[in-house]
Amino acid sequence: MSVSLLRSYAVRRVFGVLVVAALLGAGVTGCSNDAGAKTENTVDASPTPTNTPTDGDGDSAEEPVENTPAEPEPRPTPVEPEAMKTSDKAGAIAAAQYFVEVIEHSMHTSTTDLLEKYSYEKCSMCNEYKRTIAKRKDNGILVTNSQYEIKDLGPASLWGKKQLIWEVMLNLSVKEEYENFDESYTTEHSLLFYVTYLPDGWVLTEVTPASKK
Repeated sequence: MSVSLLRSYAVRRVFGVLVVAALLGAGVTGCSNDAGAKTENTVDASPTPTNTPTDGDGDSAEEPVENTPAEPEPRPTPVEPEAMKTSDKAGAIAAAQYFVEVIEHSMHTSTTDLLEKYSYEKCSMCNEYKRTIAKRKDNGILVTNSQYEIKDLGPASLWGKKQLIWEVMLNLSVKEEYENFDESYTTEHSLLFYVTYLPDGWVLTEVTPASKK
């Protein structure tokens, strides 16, 4: 199976696809007017006056309270499992599971080095992840906590003859929390991970929704 055929299954649109594509909604890439700000304005028709204690000069005696921004949860770099050293079905499954960790680490830390190391250069969804990370960095959006959990392992099947390309189905539960956003993002996806075994090891060739197969 050629790489070009694999690419024909790649989803081109940003919305409604995969982990990160879904994250592009709800303003988490900074496309809204204000990161995390509500667009609805309300006015109290009959505001109630309040008495504020003042010091001798008539200034307010209360000091402003500053909100301390949440610090990102430390995230160590994921390490390749021993099972990834083989080119068989077990190695393909281990690689797909590891690449979930790579994606989460990249999104959580807003870095692309690890993703670039393991992804095929023409992997359309991998490149979508990178663009999402760049948008978040440009708009100052910070992930403070994330959890990408593999809920279920689906079938794994061998593709192609000239290259060892495997298709591995994973059911994921994704949760992210952001600085300056009151609500967390939670969703579930059934995804097909296409992984290729090369002389240097496994490469993430493409990721698509299982429903698009």
